[in-house]
Amino acid sequence: MKKRTRLLVIIIIIAVLLACAFGGALISSSMLVKTDHILSSDKVEGLRLAHLSDIHCSVRGKNNVEILDMVRECEPHLIMVTGDTVDEIRGRHADMVTLLEDLASIAPVVCILGNHETHYPRLDVFLQDIEAVSDKNHKIYMLIDEFVSFDTPAGKVTILGNGAHSQDRTKTLEQLRDSEGYRILLNHYPEDFCLRMQYHQYCDLMLAGHAHGGQWRIPGTDISLYSPGEGFFPKYTSGVHTAGESHMVISRGIGTWAPRLFNPPEVVAITVE
Repeated sequence: MKKRTRLLVIIIIIAVLLACAFGGALISSSMLVKTDHILSSDKVEGLRLAHLSDIHCSVRGKNNVEILDMVRECEPHLIMVTGDTVDEIRGRHADMVTLLEDLASIAPVVCILGNHETHYPRLDVFLQDIEAVSDKNHKIYMLIDEFVSFDTPAGKVTILGNGAHSQDRTKTLEQLRDSEGYRILLNHYPEDFCLRMQYHQYCDLMLAGHAHGGQWRIPGTDISLYSPGEGFFPKYTSGVHTAGESHMVISRGIGTWAPRLFNPPEVVAITVE
C-alpha cells in the first residue's frame, strides 16, 4: 500500500471513529435523567420538590410516560414548572396541557410562563385550556405575579410566580420576603438570582431554567458553551447556586432548540431538610 493511500485510510478511520463518538455523545445527551439535590433549611423538614423546565412541547415516550414515571420517583409534595412549556414554533400545546393534567394526578403543579410563551401566538388559548383542566382537579396553578401557599407534611410553603409576563416584580418580591414559611420564587431566568437582578434577597429558594444547561458542555466539568441570558461560557446554567442564605436550582430543561452535547435533559428532584 502506497504511503499516500495508507494516510488516506488512516484519516478515514479517524474520521469515522470521531463521527461515531460524536454521534454517541449526542444520543446519550438526549436521554432523560433524574438529578437529585439536597438543600438545608430550618423552615421545612423533608420537603420534596420535582422541578421541570423548558419542555418546549417535547413528548418523552407515549403520553410522556418517561417524564411522568421520573416525577413519580421523586415522590414530590409539589411539582414546579418554570416556563417554556410550549414552543413558539412547534406550538403543540394540547400535549402540554395533557402533561400538566397528568402531573397534577401526582401532586399539585405550580407553573410560570417563559419567553417562548410570551411569543406563542395562541397563548390565550393555552391559558384557557390550563384553566379548564385546573377547574376539574384544582391542582394546577399558573402564577403570573401571584402567590400560592401550601401546608405540606414538611411544613408551610409560599410560592411566588414571576414569569416572563410579570409586570410589578418589586411589589410582589417584597411581599414574598415578608411571607411565612419556606419562600420559593419561580423565575424563568437564572441570571436574575444575583447578576441582572438580586432576587436572592427575597426568597429561600429560586427555581429557574432558560439556559438549557449551556447546550454543549465539557464532560466532567461545569463549563458550558452558551446561555441566551449570559452569552458564551455562562456561569448559571444548571445545578445549585448559593447567595447569602438563599439557594437557586437551575434545571437543564427537557426540550431543546439545538442538539445537546454532554448535557442530557433532566427532571430535577429537590429535598429540603
